[in-house]
Amino acid sequence: MRINRRDMLVSAISSLALIQTTSFAQTPTTPDSLRISELPPLPADLASQANEPPAPYAETAPIGTTEPSDDEKSKAYEILLQSPFGVAPIDVAQYFLAVGAGAYGAEYRPLVREWPVRANPLICHFFSATLTKPQGDTTAWCAAFVNWCLLRSHATTPDEIGASPGYYSVSGTRFPDENLRKFSTNSASSGSFRCWAGTSSPKRGDIVVFKNAGTDSLTAACQGQGHVTFFLSIPKAGWVRVLGGNQSDPGSSGAITVAERRTSPGSNFMKFVSAK
Repeated sequence: MRINRRDMLVSAISSLALIQTTSFAQTPTTPDSLRISELPPLPADLASQANEPPAPYAETAPIGTTEPSDDEKSKAYEILLQSPFGVAPIDVAQYFLAVGAGAYGAEYRPLVREWPVRANPLICHFFSATLTKPQGDTTAWCAAFVNWCLLRSHATTPDEIGASPGYYSVSGTRFPDENLRKFSTNSASSGSFRCWAGTSSPKRGDIVVFKNAGTDSLTAACQGQGHVTFFLSIPKAGWVRVLGGNQSDPGSSGAITVAERRTSPGSNFMKFVSAK
């Protein structure tokens, strides 16, 4: 895959503009969430198993058909290498949205969505930005995606994509320890972002933190289940438009999508934080 870097962000922005002007509205995933961008397809040989759960696998050794093919690993590596760096984290995230929309070729679209049966090498590689070793696509990966985008935005070379967390993706140059400490939470827990300083005036590219009910006691330890994603806009009172990973519909595997989530009282919204 050869991408003209001068056109890359233009393509990504065009893809987002298309999403914002074209109706992809779906049934709300919960009373608090509504996906508004298109769900990327699965690989052709997995399409008939769309209702199956994401593929589990043991991190320490390849097991049966759960390992992605060499071609799938290679495609994921190409996508990662061609992702923008030295830009804002939201522009990195928007690049992956454009990949899922087909801006760089139909063959790359399935890589921004969880798969049944075997692990998706792109999603697995996002955990290179954390200390977590994923259990296939079943490990919640919204925070891994946000952290990877934060670190990639501060990369200085094309191959600075992080070391593979296992056998299911191709390693690049690992992220510097200083950047892991300074610009990320180095964790796959969405709760790790609860300890970042909040802002009452979010701007495009800031981070939105949601917390599941009953997890308040974990906040002081920067833990707890929930969701974390990038802020795009406030489309209407009590709602926020976000771009993030592991966002989908009930019964569908998670993907990198644009969604709208409720922020009004009684929702799971916690706060906005500034991206680093």
